[in-house]
Parts: sequence; structure tokens; C-alpha cells
Amino acid sequence: MRLWSLHPSLLDTYGLATLWMDSLKAQRLLKEVPFRTDIPALLRFTRYTYAQEVFSWYLEGIWNEAKRRELTFCYNRTCIDIPVNKKLGKQKKGDEIKPPKSMKIAVTVGQLWFEYRKLLNELEHRDEVMFNILLYFDDMNGLPPVHPIFKDVQGEIENWDTDWYKNQ
Repeated sequence: MRLWSLHPSLLDTYGLATLWMDSLKAQRLLKEVPFRTDIPALLRFTRYTYAQEVFSWYLEGIWNEAKRRELTFCYNRTCIDIPVNKKLGKQKKGDEIKPPKSMKIAVTVGQLWFEYRKLLNELEHRDEVMFNILLYFDDMNGLPPVHPIFKDVQGEIENWDTDWYKNQ
């Protein structure tokens, strides 16, 4: 299960669908007591006493990207346990709903670059068009866009991916 820290717009259609399905599974796992610790990327959401609400914002970010691509026929917004759109006032049509700053989760720059390289590796074999689009970030020397629930901070690859990275 990969819960990408990267913005969902960087994923191809297959990757976006997989992320949606994995995230719905993760949402169910967040309800388990005691909480499962065998999915380390999910642990970053449990730092909050209102972890399910924070995770709903994660799902909302994925849903917004599916809506932007007009793929909502396979992304049912009612699957989000805590609907974040009901807590907000009226939004302009087409506006992306963004989480409050108090719910932003720190993600390290090292983790973002690790995920970016991992995604590039997957896309090279799966979607040549998206692969070539993402190569643009290497040319810009900029940071890849981050999922709206996250904020980038300085740091290395997260522990849960460091072990995987060393074995490659």
C-alpha cells in the first residue's frame, strides 16, 4: 500500500485509481483498535487525535484530482467517512477544497524526492506520456508538487522507505 505524499495530479490514471482504492482500505484500517502498525505510511495520520478527519482531507485531495480529470464516475465521494465539504462554506465552481493549516502534515523533502523517483520508475514502464511530463521537474530543479494535506519540510527519506531504498 502506497499513500503518496506527492500531489495526485502527478499520477497516471492507473496510479490515481490504485491510490483511491488503497486509501479507502487505509480509511477502514484507521478505525481499527488497537491501530495497525504494519502500514508505517499510515502512522503519520495517527499523530492527530482526529486522525480520521485528517485522512478524509487526504481522500478529498484524491477526489479533487479525479474530478478535475472528469473521472468521478469511479470515485464516489460518499466513500469519505467524514465529508470535509460539509464543514466549509460555499465554494466557487471548480475550486479545489484545501485543508486547514492546522491539519497539514509535515513531509520531508527527501521523502518527496524518493517518491518522485519511485513514481518515475513505475511510469517509465506504464505510461510514457506521464513519464515525459514528470521529467520536466528534473529540468526545473524544483520540488515536485505535494498533496494538499502535506507541507514540505527539510529532511531525509522516511524510515519506512529507507529500508526499501537500501535493498534496491
